Amino acid sequence: MRAALDTIAWAEGTYHKPNSGYNTLFGGGQISDLSKHPNICVRFGKTCSTAFGRYQGLNNTWFGNIMGNAAVTPDNQDRFAVKLLRACGVVDDILAGDSSWISTGCVGLPWASFPVNPYGQPQKSSGVLTARWKAFMK
Repeated sequence: MRAALDTIAWAEGTYHKPNSGYNTLFGGGQISDLSKHPNICVRFGKTCSTAFGRYQGLNNTWFGNIMGNAAVTPDNQDRFAVKLLRACGVVDDILAGDSSWISTGCVGLPWASFPVNPYGQPQKSSGVLTARWKAFMK
């Protein structure tokens, strides 16, 4: 599971950020207060994003039925990502070493860097993500 989480962070551009990306706003800015999702809307183009943390979770996804009012600590961010993967039904595939989880449309919903996302944002190919995931598993 750790390799899958590292793959998501790598794809979302937070893997090499300070504190492993846990304090990272959309666009790369950093904050130190992890007591709650910051809900800071960072502008890009004609819109903005509240994506935050290692897995770039949106404010409404975090506070929705996923994490409630939980602090955005590193442990809770990891739990958040696993809950999203579980909701997509791909945890068994990940644990079995089956890379099909990477191109499941559901995974592209919370993580726009994955294939089959509906957002029109740049995405990584299944091949690139599979290679990165396998490298993280070593």
